[in-house]
Amino acid sequence: MVAAVGSASAHTYGNDAFGISVEIPRRLGMCRSLPPVPDRGFVVMLGPGTCDDERAPRLSLALSYNASLEHRSTQQVARDWCKGARANWAPVAAGGVRMMECERSPVGGLATRLFIALRSVPGVWFGEWVVLTIVVQCGADEMPECTKVAGELVRGIRWRH
Repeated sequence: MVAAVGSASAHTYGNDAFGISVEIPRRLGMCRSLPPVPDRGFVVMLGPGTCDDERAPRLSLALSYNASLEHRSTQQVARDWCKGARANWAPVAAGGVRMMECERSPVGGLATRLFIALRSVPGVWFGEWVVLTIVVQCGADEMPECTKVAGELVRGIRWRH
């Protein structure tokens, strides 16, 4: 189950467990999981549709700890998660952390672009690395505009520790 947050005012998404906050542009609605589901990110709608409609254009931001420590660099994560697609350095950074991007196979008829960053968080008992992924899904013709929105969102990322 998800909750929609209206777009009448600016949103700030904060997650203390992952030490991140994200400024979300005023015009975008935000969807979040409701408790007891763990807070590991949010969805921003990029076109018509509801939070529960997985075929609607969207941007998903997800956070996880790399507790297994199998990846030690953003390039290693991108190599595994881009599934053979060419990964390039993205033109934006997530709170000073460089990101890689790649095109993925369409999902539900929507073009899909993946942005990935790996950030070291020393001293955290359940993992030393935070993996940040942003998945942009929209029509192929709209992908340039959707990617521009993703860039705005990435520029609003701040790390707390």
